[in-house]
Amino acid sequence: MRKLVVLFALAAIGFSANAGVIASGNCGASNNLLWELTDDGTLTITGSGKMKDFLTETSSPWYSYRTQITKIVLPDGLTSIGNESFYGCNISSVSIPNSVEIIGRGSFANCSELTSVVIPNSVTKLLQSTFIYCSKLHKVTLGSSVEKLEYVVFKGCTALDSIICKSTTPPEFNTGVATHSFDGVSLNDIKIIVPCGKGFDYKASDWGGEFGLSNIIEDCGTGINENVLNEKVVYPSQTSSSFYVDCEGSYTVKMYDVSGKEVLNQNSNDKTEINISHLAKGVYVVRLFSETKAIGHSKIVKE
Repeated sequence: MRKLVVLFALAAIGFSANAGVIASGNCGASNNLLWELTDDGTLTITGSGKMKDFLTETSSPWYSYRTQITKIVLPDGLTSIGNESFYGCNISSVSIPNSVEIIGRGSFANCSELTSVVIPNSVTKLLQSTFIYCSKLHKVTLGSSVEKLEYVVFKGCTALDSIICKSTTPPEFNTGVATHSFDGVSLNDIKIIVPCGKGFDYKASDWGGEFGLSNIIEDCGTGINENVLNEKVVYPSQTSSSFYVDCEGSYTVKMYDVSGKEVLNQNSNDKTEINISHLAKGVYVVRLFSETKAIGHSKIVKE
């Protein structure tokens, strides 16, 4: 009788430890990654290195469970996300590790609940159809190393309203045409946030031509709502020695080089001449502050 009780107890312990696991297996390119899906909707990948590339969207081992998958956990040390890997999963967000260098073709296609994604600095290119038909995707951050967006990467992402580009060099589009990467998306409704001092480069590229010059906004530390000061407030925009700020009351003038380093901090009142003869030639961002908030920013070219 005692042996039976012990056996039942051990069985119960084993059952409870595995009760939450729906399915599991191998998903590495060379038996280096394991996957496990639990009944709370979490798909967890463990291990390191490359993930297997799947031939079609139905080829991943968890495809039949895709609508149950509401969370994906990826490990540090993962270097690639396989083609067609998470097609149709029911996730609203995903954290891609900084170790990932390749995000495969169609890897997050048709994830219709996905709302935002950050591409890590380790990725240089977004492959074809990566986020195609992610209809609720509204915010994308492209890491500083992204150089190219291939064909129909964001096709059908009709909710898209903000792209943050971390690269100081504008990424290229497939065949140089943004509509090939954003087929079916209204480009004029998307704000493109670019590094401070790099607005001109983006406006002069295909980004400015496709999305519209007014949608290219420099991020100078205050986010996208800071006003751009007109030529009557900060002028001239090109100078070899000084420029003027014409702003009523007391304010602080700060200047930043293209790396974001502060190179000038000066308290001023009303119309003031700002001497910059000591600064090196280049592009600088001028920001004005009142006592409580940022007033706005402009750009000065030191000749």
